[in-house]
Formats: sequence, structure tokens, C-alpha cells
Amino acid sequence: MKWLAYLLCFLSMATSSAAESLYAVVTEDDFDDVKSVILEGIAAQGMSLSHVSDIGVMLDRTGKDLGYKQRVYGKAVAIEFCSAYYSRKMMAADPNNIRFCPFKISIYTLPKAAEQIYIVYNLPEVDVTANPWLPEFASIMQEIVAKAVE
Repeated sequence: MKWLAYLLCFLSMATSSAAESLYAVVTEDDFDDVKSVILEGIAAQGMSLSHVSDIGVMLDRTGKDLGYKQRVYGKAVAIEFCSAYYSRKMMAADPNNIRFCPFKISIYTLPKAAEQIYIVYNLPEVDVTANPWLPEFASIMQEIVAKAVE
């Protein structure tokens, strides 16, 4: 079996302006393969890649400068992307939804468990009646992540 656990977790995280739900999947596939499949999935959905942040490298570099010896991640990236279609729909529904753009999927390993790849992303907890774009977009996000752990 290629994946260790498929955990679609609803972990409510309150913020000052909105709540979000954290979705997490854990796999034992290769980190770079998972990243590639997610990038391909984003492109296949017609969405534009905005940026890939190598958060693990940045934390290692700045940690040394700040005197931290313990690593936070083995590897860690945040993939930011945009969909003109969904961005338009969500911001037309509520201009405050700009806070969810760009969309992001993060992938990471922990230093003592490099074989476990974590894939996480957030979806806003908003009124679906006022934001009818959300179920369709949530399905696309789930599809992109699911393909990465097949």
C-alpha cells in the first residue's frame, strides 16, 4: 500500500476574521514525487502557479542565524496558486474572501520521520449559501491531493 493513512481532518482553527478547516493527508510516497503530482494537478485544473516557497530551507538558514539548533522540518514547501475562475467567484460572493487568495497546499516531513510526507491545506469555513463556489472548489482540492497519494 503506497499511503500510510488518508486523514481528511476537520480541525477548526479560529482566526480573528474567519475560521478555516485544516485538511491533512499522510503518505509514505517520495517527497519530490508528491510535490510533482500536486503541481501537475494544479496545472491540470487550469490554475496558475504563483510561487513555491521552500520553507524548510528558509527555516534552516534563518534558524542558524538566530541561534536555533533544532530543525522544524526535514523538507517543507508551500505551493501557492490561483484560479481566476474561483477567485472571481469567491470575491464576488464576499470581498473579504480576498484573505483566502492565493490558495495554498503545503507538503512537509519531520526531521525524525522523513518517510512520512504530510500534505496540508485549508479551506474557509464560510456560509455555503452565500459562497456556492466552495463545495466545487473543495472537491478539486481533495482531488489534487488524492492523486498525490494514489
